[in-house]
Amino acid sequence: MRGNTATEQRALDRRRTFDRAVRALFAEAIADGDLRAGLDPALTERLVFGMINSTVEWYRPRSETTVDDLVGAVLAIVDGLRR
Repeated sequence: MRGNTATEQRALDRRRTFDRAVRALFAEAIADGDLRAGLDPALTERLVFGMINSTVEWYRPRSETTVDDLVGAVLAIVDGLRR
């Protein structure tokens, strides 16, 4: 089970702290008009990190998709959040 050991709990606490900080940045950017109005900061944070973190599950370095391809695709999608 996750979070049982002290080390696991510290890791979860650090991740949650980081998640909250990123959510706050998204909320500020939305309020400032730098990101699209109507975005949910928590949902946006989860989706962006889910997209990025999931690459370890399917990406294979020897595939036709290069690291530069991945970076370009992620940046294009995230750039779409702009106003």
